[in-house]
Amino acid sequence: MLVLSRQRDESIIIRDNIVVTVVDIRGDKVRLGVQAPQEIPVHRREVYEAIQRENAQAGVVPAGLPASGSPKGSGGMLVLSRKKNESIIIGEDVTIVVVEIRGNKVRLGVEAPKEIPVHRREVYEAVHHNALEVQKCLVQAMITVTLTECHAALKQTAYSIDQAVALLLAQKRPA
Repeated sequence: MLVLSRQRDESIIIRDNIVVTVVDIRGDKVRLGVQAPQEIPVHRREVYEAIQRENAQAGVVPAGLPASGSPKGSGGMLVLSRKKNESIIIGEDVTIVVVEIRGNKVRLGVEAPKEIPVHRREVYEAVHHNALEVQKCLVQAMITVTLTECHAALKQTAYSIDQAVALLLAQKRPA
């Protein structure tokens, strides 16, 4: 279990499409906001277990649980109150547990398969900012290489710039 300390308005990013935010901390309760795609079910553990029991009694093998109270549309947030040792089930494979509530901080435990990325928001944003910078550098390098190739083609032939660019573009297109 990965345990992360969070304060009010701080978040955890799971995969690239689930955000769990500490909305409020009051005494022995924490309010967690969950933003997830509509097709990913989000349940309090006790609701999840009740659904599992009902399905087992009915002999139903669910392909997936329906989303519980998931907000309609994009950008909506499902807010759930949890106490210490209470949890939220996200999808079939992620569990968020309130490990400790102390003052203005809450420690959240995240249980998820190793292949599912889990980050504090600030780390996620730094990683993605760096990835964007790398992409920008690669695009600039590709432009430089293309201009260098264009210049070389012009030197080798008597083509105009437009003709050389057209030739290079024709060579770069997939067959």
